[in-house]
Amino acid sequence: MAVRAFVDEAYHSAYKILEDNGDIMHRMATALLERETLDKSEIDLLIERQGTAAVQVALAFADPGPGDGQKVVKPEPGPAGRKPGFPEGQPSPA
Repeated sequence: MAVRAFVDEAYHSAYKILEDNGDIMHRMATALLERETLDKSEIDLLIERQGTAAVQVALAFADPGPGDGQKVVKPEPGPAGRKPGFPEGQPSPA
């Protein structure tokens, strides 16, 4: 019974946090759909209830420096085009 009470208390606590901050969660989701990533200052604007319009204005004046872009690194395929992490002789899970 103690475990059940602990789980119920945690559930109600999480539900209240989401309920109290639902507007922030929705603004953040909208901004993430528009941008894919947000930095601390953009998240702060959303939490301060300034909405996604403030984030768009902040982005318009942002000056990305060299190397600020996200770099995607893809691992090289192994022998015979095998995916990395799967040793020879084992089938890939595809």
